[in-house]
Amino acid sequence: MTTLGNSALRSTLTMFFGALLVAWSVSLTATAARPKTVRVESTPPGAVVLLDVPDAVPLGATPLRRVKVLPGEQTFIFRLDGYEELRLPVTVKRHGQKITATLLKAAVLDITAIDQATWGAALSIDGVPTDRVPKRVQVSPGRHLIEIKGEGRAPTEQWVTVERGQVLAVPVQVGGDAAGGLLVTSDVPGAEVWVDGQRRGVAPLVWEDAPTGKRSIEVRVPGRSAFRSTAEVAPGRRTTVAASLNGARGGLRVSTDAPGAEVWIDGERLGPAPAGRDDLSPGEHMLEVSASGFDPLSETVVVEGGHRRLLVVRLEPLSGDPIGAVIVDAEPKEATVKVDGRDYGGAPAYVRGLVAGEREVVIAAPGHHRVVTRCRVGPKKDCRVKAALVPGGERLVVRSSVDGGALYLGETLLGPLPYDGGIAPGKHLLVARADGHTTWSTEIDVRQGSDAGVFDAKLERVRPEVRGTFVHSADVLPPKKMAIDLSVGWVHLAELSFDIGILSFLDAGFALRGFGRLTELEAHARGAWRFTPLLSAGVRVRAGGGFGPRDVDTGFFLAELLGSVHIEPRVAITILFASDIYSDEYPYSETDSDVAAASDGRQTTVGFRFGGNVEVALTERWNLWAGIEWTAGRSESRRVLGDLFGSGSEAANLWFRLGASASF
Repeated sequence: MTTLGNSALRSTLTMFFGALLVAWSVSLTATAARPKTVRVESTPPGAVVLLDVPDAVPLGATPLRRVKVLPGEQTFIFRLDGYEELRLPVTVKRHGQKITATLLKAAVLDITAIDQATWGAALSIDGVPTDRVPKRVQVSPGRHLIEIKGEGRAPTEQWVTVERGQVLAVPVQVGGDAAGGLLVTSDVPGAEVWVDGQRRGVAPLVWEDAPTGKRSIEVRVPGRSAFRSTAEVAPGRRTTVAASLNGARGGLRVSTDAPGAEVWIDGERLGPAPAGRDDLSPGEHMLEVSASGFDPLSETVVVEGGHRRLLVVRLEPLSGDPIGAVIVDAEPKEATVKVDGRDYGGAPAYVRGLVAGEREVVIAAPGHHRVVTRCRVGPKKDCRVKAALVPGGERLVVRSSVDGGALYLGETLLGPLPYDGGIAPGKHLLVARADGHTTWSTEIDVRQGSDAGVFDAKLERVRPEVRGTFVHSADVLPPKKMAIDLSVGWVHLAELSFDIGILSFLDAGFALRGFGRLTELEAHARGAWRFTPLLSAGVRVRAGGGFGPRDVDTGFFLAELLGSVHIEPRVAITILFASDIYSDEYPYSETDSDVAAASDGRQTTVGFRFGGNVEVALTERWNLWAGIEWTAGRSESRRVLGDLFGSGSEAANLWFRLGASASF
């Protein structure tokens, strides 16, 4: 019977712990997929926020206090009229996570019609159709080509330059009626001009009412090779064809939306776009366009003699994680920004399309000492520079290898580290700060007409403050946080425990312990509430069973009330009150394990205990702890705990433990 009972008990325990592990796995999966509640803010506020795709349903307008978002990699899109759209990659990890965005003012073209004929004309910007006139359009800072096409009217085009934050009014007007004009010139006087196979006269030829469309042009001089070309006669506009019978030349002009793009033709560098040449020979030429952060373009283009071709090139961003931007803000507001020697207009500036690495940033303003600094950009890593330029002043250089540091005059921001800029004459307290580092400071006396000097700001990395994860207190492990605990003591000589955080108020785990006569396996769960940073309270339930040699086994259930005082960040002091019930199979005397008990039936006891423990965090991962418990009352003494190791004693009422835990 005893053997059958042990088998049934073991089967029951196996099913119990199997069900617990399945429930635990399901709980972890549900927790991992459960949305997190986050806060979303922007500067300035009022931006519409979308998630991942531009045509998604908006989450609302900033500030958003309780937005549910699935955990993992997400892209938040911020849109606000008058500001550039910002796509912000974020890894959503926890409840209450704060997501902030700083929006930069956009450049705006306010395109209006000069006359009624222009109203409703088709509008294109940089070769891309963009609705109709009138139209207010946000564009990137820089130079743009505006083209206007009205039905039955001659198209017009014009170049405009707009700065960041500027609203540029652009009045436009379509050309004249549908009739076109054609002017054919020649570098050989008296050359015959043929249009669409008919002789029209000699060069220079002016044909005011030429039919619109593509016309075939041929210019002839006896004894020379004829000049042949085609011309697009547009309504209301005169088209010019310059015939060179000594070798006609053509032109090519290239523009692109990639910032900082460089243009090459036939291997010759022409400089940053827009760029071109007007003395190209007719025929095929090799065009190359490249920009940092974009796939380079290389293709063959055809140039016609006597014509200038305008080509708008679109470069594709490089695949992989996007490289961060250089974001610059400065005082005074008329300050201008250069990155790696290239001009990016006025501050604030938002420079994208750079390659990963260190970039040189120069901020200048009339009447002020310029600021020169260096910072690093990389995948998903922005470089943020903020500076207050000094009117006049003397030169000051402060060197530092710390990324993201800043230089102050007392509590007033001067600029980023490293700093090469100005400082006013007089006595000053220089202070250098960077997150996670010590503060550097020095007093200087700057004299008129003399450089302030060169200083090395030595900022040492600060070891982060230890904040332990307490395993034995009335507080639970954070979700997905795990801990392993090993302890020794009395009555149980050794114990190994494993726990994992499930919810913000719940963790669970299992433990294995023994003392030779009895080996126990338990499952436990703990719920806790942190009322203040100082105090917490919780409940823990424990259930399981055990077995040993000579037909010994047990089953148990315990309920514990916990209360802790947290002396942050290193110490937690906990007290507990517990009630338990044990059912033991131990057919021997309590004080002599070699003698059969008066009754060999199962012994069921109920008891009450109280005690406490002290847990000390050595590092963020490692803890030491010590605990003690006393059985204040039990229905009868447990025989299985008596006569341990031949001591002839009754069951001990005082238990203690000493252990260490690691969290990860």
